[in-house]
Amino acid sequence: ERVDSQYGIRSRRWVLEHMSLSRMEDLRALKALGAGVTLIPLHHLWKNGASFFDLGEAESKLVAPAKQLRDLGVPVAAGTDNTPYDPLAVMYAMMCREERTTKRVIGEAGTVTAEAALEALTWAGAWFTFEEDRKGRLVAGHFADCAVLSQNPLTAAPHELAQIDCLATMVDGSFVYGP
Repeated sequence: ERVDSQYGIRSRRWVLEHMSLSRMEDLRALKALGAGVTLIPLHHLWKNGASFFDLGEAESKLVAPAKQLRDLGVPVAAGTDNTPYDPLAVMYAMMCREERTTKRVIGEAGTVTAEAALEALTWAGAWFTFEEDRKGRLVAGHFADCAVLSQNPLTAAPHELAQIDCLATMVDGSFVYGP
């Protein structure tokens, strides 16, 4: 807020990366500043979720707070960072919020829909690089990178996401994997 008062950051799309635990007042401040957030939900919820077990529901729903950010209208993208996790595993983590060894749910009120999770993993990231006018959506005039999957991740049950296979990949309008 101090930097914004002197230099004006709203149009610069500042990003907070790897947000784990937050407070609602901080999320509201990000909205007011026009900042965005990137999350690595598989790390904070599935892999290291046990570190948040002592939190109550009100706090634990704010671990990797994709739902709350989305509800506030804060740009939010999710990814795997530099670990080669399957993006569908990240989608599962956002939808179910289960810690890997106990299956304990961390902040059930923070779960998101399949649509919201897929959006955070795909086209939402284009906003952060000022490329939302040419990346991220399958529409005329956008880059034509996409994957053909064995099942629709929007209609699959969360536990079925791990069984979805990539059948083909298209980059710049040409197949680079598959038929």
